[in-house]
Amino acid sequence: MDRLQTMRTFVRVVDEGSFAAAARLMNVDQAIVTRQVADLERHLSVKLLERTTRSMRLTEAGETFLARCRDILSDLVEAEAQVSQSHQAMTGRVRIAIPTLFGKESLAQQLAGLLQDYPDLTVDMAFIDRPVDPVAEGFDVVITDAAYGVSSLAVARSLAAVPFLLCASAAYVARKGMPQAPADLAAHRAVAQWTSGEPGAAVERWTLEEIGGRAESVTLPVGLRT
Repeated sequence: MDRLQTMRTFVRVVDEGSFAAAARLMNVDQAIVTRQVADLERHLSVKLLERTTRSMRLTEAGETFLARCRDILSDLVEAEAQVSQSHQAMTGRVRIAIPTLFGKESLAQQLAGLLQDYPDLTVDMAFIDRPVDPVAEGFDVVITDAAYGVSSLAVARSLAAVPFLLCASAAYVARKGMPQAPADLAAHRAVAQWTSGEPGAAVERWTLEEIGGRAESVTLPVGLRT
């Protein structure tokens, strides 16, 4: 039984003065209206309407229930309107935490378009390159590296996969030589992410994949973490 629908039907029957009139207004068969009110009475274990072939009147329980139904249905309409308006209007302040590079390269243009479409929206964007607790620090949205982990209180979605490339400056290659195979990297020092490996670890373990799909793991000394 759809309790809200049966409440609406009950109110409509009372307002229209008969089951037949309510059915015409709702554009349904009268038997459906009769059954819904009967289902409601059976659910409540109380008679809401006294009916004869020529008249209909509310019982004492029916009068009490009618008043509560009107309040509930009115509150529901108001709640739906408020949510719909807030979604459409998108007003207020949103606090976003985002890594510096991703924010400047990927999000700036998107935000410009968003603020143009919703001029009553204010965005506070903080460039933060560390783990962020959205609850403790008061952020509505946190865009972060998956390596930082996600708060158990957050709703998380994957936005993008960022590939890692193996790079070296021309000056470094001229000084140290170009590695010819993954195993050669053991003789070089890595610039590693702060989020990878163990904090303070002197080595970094990387898994390299060839275009053909073969993977090989190598261990490198770490010279710098950023």
